[in-house]
Amino acid sequence: MSVESVPSAPSAEGAAPWAPSSAGGAPSAGAWSLTGGAPFLEDLADGEFHTVLGETDDIDPRGVTRLILCSGKVYYELRDARSKAGRSDIAIVRLEQMYPFPSSRLRAVLAPYTHLTKAVWCQEEPQNQGCWYSSQHHMKRVVQQHNSGLYLEYAGRE
Repeated sequence: MSVESVPSAPSAEGAAPWAPSSAGGAPSAGAWSLTGGAPFLEDLADGEFHTVLGETDDIDPRGVTRLILCSGKVYYELRDARSKAGRSDIAIVRLEQMYPFPSSRLRAVLAPYTHLTKAVWCQEEPQNQGCWYSSQHHMKRVVQQHNSGLYLEYAGRE
């Protein structure tokens, strides 16, 4: 069957059994970099899984005062917004595993950021969904261990 012969997806009211759901039909935006195409296939094939991914841009940790923790595709949007704003005082750290929570790895990734004044968890989902609801106590504990004066805030849909 050619692409041209596949009928268009019906409206939500008349969804056909063959129509993919919105949750599973389209590739995740997290699988595609907003800056151009597919992810690095070599990393997927030959790399290794990291439970926490630290800052990927060339930012001096001594100048970082704000930390954003996130997971998934929102990272690409945050990174793009930071770049457009020309900010070098914000570090973005991605949590790729929530259970078992990678406390020691997150502590190690946060260690260079000794001048933090603000820490935020950012997610697209509402506050009672996504990672925040089930993992905030782990994240807050690590942030407090890193700097007892910091309180991890939530940023996302209410």
